[in-house]
Amino acid sequence: METLAKTAMLLAAILLSFTAQCFHSVACSEIDMVSTVVSVYDGDTFTLATGDKVRLADINAPEMGETSSIEARDYLSSLVRQKTVYLDIDDMNRTDKYGRLVCVVYVDYNSTHYLNVNKALIDGGYAEIKDYPNEFDPRSFVLYLPKAIADHPGAASPLPEPVFVVTVAALVIGLLAAFLRRR
Repeated sequence: METLAKTAMLLAAILLSFTAQCFHSVACSEIDMVSTVVSVYDGDTFTLATGDKVRLADINAPEMGETSSIEARDYLSSLVRQKTVYLDIDDMNRTDKYGRLVCVVYVDYNSTHYLNVNKALIDGGYAEIKDYPNEFDPRSFVLYLPKAIADHPGAASPLPEPVFVVTVAALVIGLLAAFLRRR
C-alpha cells in the first residue's frame, strides 16, 4: 500500500510540473499589434500595411538565393500575405539591428484558435530554430494558440485544460494525505 501511495504522489507531482509548463508556454503570449501583410521578402521577413517590417522571432529561414529560399518565402506568403496578422512584439528589444519588429506572429486558424506562423515554418521544415536574445523561448512555441489566451494574457479563466490538471493533481494529493493520516 505504501508503494501505491508513493506512486500516486509521484504522478501528482508530474501532473503539477506538466501544468506549470502549459501555463508558461501559452499564458505568456500577447497580441501587441494587429495589421495586414502587404509583401513578403523571404521566409522570415515581411512588410505590414503600416510600413513596418517584421522579422519572425527565433527562427532562421534561408536567405534569398540560397537553397529552398523560394519555397520558404512562398510558404510564409501563403500563410500571411494579404491577411490580418496578430503580433506578439518582443518586450526586450522591440526591433532588431535593421529596425524590423521582432515578433511571434499569429494568423486566424479558426474561430477559437490562432496559428503560430513561426512554429508552422519550423514544423514545415522551411526554417530552423535560432534562439536569439529576446523574451521568447522557441522550444515553448505551440502551433495553435487559443484566442482567449492571447486576448487576455495571463488570465486563468480561459485555461480549462491546465486548470483541470491542477484540480485533479490537488484532489489526488488531498486523497493521499487523508489516506496516509488514517494509517
